[in-house]
Amino acid sequence: MKRVFVLLSLVLVLFFSLDARSEEPSIASKISLFIQQWPQTWYPEGAGPETAEERDLRLTGMGPVVETVALSNESSFHPKDAAALITTVWGFESRFDYWVHAGGGTSPIGHQDNGKAKCLGQIQTWKGNPHLPTSADHEALVGLDAEATERCARVTLAYFWAHAQRCLRVQRPVERRWTEPLADYEVAILMASYGSGRCGEVARRHKNRAYTFRKLRKQL
Repeated sequence: MKRVFVLLSLVLVLFFSLDARSEEPSIASKISLFIQQWPQTWYPEGAGPETAEERDLRLTGMGPVVETVALSNESSFHPKDAAALITTVWGFESRFDYWVHAGGGTSPIGHQDNGKAKCLGQIQTWKGNPHLPTSADHEALVGLDAEATERCARVTLAYFWAHAQRCLRVQRPVERRWTEPLADYEVAILMASYGSGRCGEVARRHKNRAYTFRKLRKQL
């Protein structure tokens, strides 16, 4: 009888262990963790705009926003590709810095194209470009609240998607053009295009961004 009890206990432990492992963490939680591990912007001691706890709370809030936009079907990217593109370019463009996110203030990352670039994606406005916000909508990208952060994420993804349609897979039949996830060389092209505004030439820095994209993508 004792042996049966021991065997039954082992079965129950195995069952609950497998059940616990089957609960896959969400895209949002993985994105938030990745963002929190990004190297912090350096501020002189006592001069930072937020405490460590406030920073963790702000960064954790980005994960659900990125997941929402990635799953919104506003592009034909695989949702995990969309999430990794937004997160990666935000990290390289802004380092998730407080003042870039909030607007106003002076960020240690630089002048943000003399104030022309807004939000974590460093989005600019350009008259006649349908993939960039109008001057009236530009300021609405800035802010720590979830709504402003989401607007920034949507514009970031839309800009990537616009370049993808012009620069990637143009020879493939439409019905199967976006059935496969992005390859590393395609991500590098998108990163180059994001910075130049056209199907840009890939440099080492764009390959570095593609490498970070892949590192994150494997975790999603």
